[in-house]
Amino acid sequence: PIRNQLKFGADLYYGVSNAIKGRSRFNDGIWAGYGSVYPSLLSFNWQADEAHSLRVSLGVGDLFTASGTPLRQPVEATYQFPVAGGGTMTVGKFYVPFGVQEWEYESKYGAMFQSAHGATSFTGSLNYNFSRNAPNIYLRIGRQFTPRTNAGVSTGSGRGVFSDSSHALAFGVDLTHDFGGVQLSSEFNFADGASGSFQYVSGKLTFTKTGRFLPYLGAYYWHDSAQELGNFSSLGGGLGYRMNRFLTVEGGYSRANSRNVFWFQSHITI
Repeated sequence: PIRNQLKFGADLYYGVSNAIKGRSRFNDGIWAGYGSVYPSLLSFNWQADEAHSLRVSLGVGDLFTASGTPLRQPVEATYQFPVAGGGTMTVGKFYVPFGVQEWEYESKYGAMFQSAHGATSFTGSLNYNFSRNAPNIYLRIGRQFTPRTNAGVSTGSGRGVFSDSSHALAFGVDLTHDFGGVQLSSEFNFADGASGSFQYVSGKLTFTKTGRFLPYLGAYYWHDSAQELGNFSSLGGGLGYRMNRFLTVEGGYSRANSRNVFWFQSHITI
């Protein structure tokens, strides 16, 4: 049985790219040719037993440490424990449950409940948005239709439901499917608010039977009529190579917003 296990972890990126104007080097993970999205972090993980755990992670890249950044430490600070009925509760600061977190990938303070009944999973959270001084609510219901196919629907509400924008109501659908050697991950999101609507769609194919090589192709598009989240389109791909269980290197290219964007990054996971 698990008893009082303490582990320290690291998730570190470093590379070069022309995705971020005015900079060639970066120390957080590049996403879709858009720019840095995945934070480099150090983590502290404590497993009290099979059902109780604590996690704290701190950003060490520019996303969380650069002057003027809107992101605030910690990246995560969670305590998870079981609740009646077979579900789990997570309290603290965590990544909110919306879609497959391809678009809505941000951590907020709150409480999250997770439960599964047969092939159906339920994840809901109540969070507080300090930038908007407003509550945010998220809910995703997923269904494992076959061993290879999972689909879900998500909803979100409250000012700043997406990245502190004025949009206050969101809806999303997602689908993942394993074709046997090729993994599809796709998502469509819609949000509305007083200043206008927002649409997002993406699809990514990851090739999974290529040994240490990790090739992928992806297409991304979003449009915000409120002109707060910008407009973006990207088509490209990359090739990673898993050198060992700690280190992966990746090269990528994308035609993003009529620009040729490239990146090369290393990713250390401990």
